[in-house]
Amino acid sequence: WQWVNEGTMTKPKWGYVSNTPGATLRFAINTLRPSGAGEVIVTLEHLRSYENMGRAAVACVSGCACDGAEIDAHHELRVSQAYQVALGVSQ
Repeated sequence: WQWVNEGTMTKPKWGYVSNTPGATLRFAINTLRPSGAGEVIVTLEHLRSYENMGRAAVACVSGCACDGAEIDAHHELRVSQAYQVALGVSQ
């Protein structure tokens, strides 16, 4: 995975991109909040398009828990559009 701009300087399209099957991307999200225990909603945004797109598995590790999700970034519509996935995450 690499953090790249697939757009231009005037119309940037920043995001993590990988062309390697099975590649792993991990990042830390602080789910602690001042009010104490409970579920936190973490929203991930991804691009769906009609070509050159794959799937990604989303999971919680290292001290938190969630149901996880599988993102299929390919669709048949001849457009590219941003979608969101919301995960309920324990603290």
